Amino acid sequence: MTADSDYVGGVDPVADDPAVVPDGLVVAVAAVLVGSVVAVGSASNGTRIAAGVSVAAVLVGVLRYPFAQMRGRRTGPVIVLISVGLIGSVLSLRAEAGLAAGPIGPFTGPARVVDDPRPYRSVTWVIIDIDGARHEIWARSNSDRRRVASLRAGEWVVVSGEREPLDPDRARRVAWQHVIGSFRVDWLGDVTSGGPLARASNRVRSLVADGATLIGEPDDSLLRGLVIGDDLDQPPEMIERFRRSGLSHLTAVSGQNVTLVLAAGAPLLRRLGSRTRLVTTVALIAWFVAITRFEPSILRAGTMAVLATIGTHLGRERTPMRMLALALSLLVVIDPLITRSVGLWLSVGATAGVVGLGPRLAEGLAGSGCSPPPWASPLALSSGWPSRACSPSVDFPSSDWWRTCSPSRSRAR
Repeated sequence: MTADSDYVGGVDPVADDPAVVPDGLVVAVAAVLVGSVVAVGSASNGTRIAAGVSVAAVLVGVLRYPFAQMRGRRTGPVIVLISVGLIGSVLSLRAEAGLAAGPIGPFTGPARVVDDPRPYRSVTWVIIDIDGARHEIWARSNSDRRRVASLRAGEWVVVSGEREPLDPDRARRVAWQHVIGSFRVDWLGDVTSGGPLARASNRVRSLVADGATLIGEPDDSLLRGLVIGDDLDQPPEMIERFRRSGLSHLTAVSGQNVTLVLAAGAPLLRRLGSRTRLVTTVALIAWFVAITRFEPSILRAGTMAVLATIGTHLGRERTPMRMLALALSLLVVIDPLITRSVGLWLSVGATAGVVGLGPRLAEGLAGSGCSPPPWASPLALSSGWPSRACSPSVDFPSSDWWRTCSPSRSRAR
């Protein structure tokens, strides 16, 4: 038993079980997979090598790769890591092939709106999907801006204009969104609602926006940002104040939002049977991810929450390090281009930092006589703990836990 163990009591409950894959191998697989995808997908050979080595080193280093868990299992892990590296390279090459320029020239017909329009000072930007190929629109005239601003993700709109290629620099910037060209609009026609999921998510977002208007501007934009990550209408002064105070992350959807959704649904989920609760919890998480427009940060948090929920149901090990590595691996396998998203790396980096520092902070708080509950810890909010709220064997702590953390009580102890 070691004093610096990440497990309760310093004992790893699965270290001696040969049927359980150690956390170290899970993290190594994630590191090699992501490193190979980033390396192969980079622009130049030098950049490929540097990017791949850097990503692998950061993942292994920050997540504290426990090499001791690999003792006695040398041959198997090496074969697994080599195989994963080859798989990552193949996935990256296939994703790169999908970014090849599509048809160029005039087009008139239906297009699907991929994401909500984003207004800037003099233009409004939106992504549309034309026959499976994504193009970006920069609406500049006042009439086009008003028309584009009324669109919502998932809707279908009749467009007419010219499909044009992107310059190399711009293509690299929007590659993670699978955009392969630009579309110069001549006119926009009729708009029809999308599928059931798009209609439901747009309806919920509209309800949140309508409810937020009751508190007036600019607080309504802040509420939308905190609840569904909609920060488009926040005034520059508010954004600057959040940045200066180091709280700008609060308006980005992440683990804390998943926590709130599952906490709100916990009273109902606890009344369901085990299998029904599992399916309902996963569906609730997926529904919230759709409402928040599949942003990389919420994809990371939602995937971790789903994995933690499944692990709870199956009685499997679900340490934060394992959940983060599995979630990242799963996201990269599904969409290798997501590795080019800055938002994903900020989310993964922040979660990795919390996972690494969280236990030490908890030990420090415990030493001072303060023991906050799991749901009050940033570690819990970022690592998928909220799924435990759906387990009937786990109850929320009392609301007066913070009283034990008062300076007077700590000194008295």
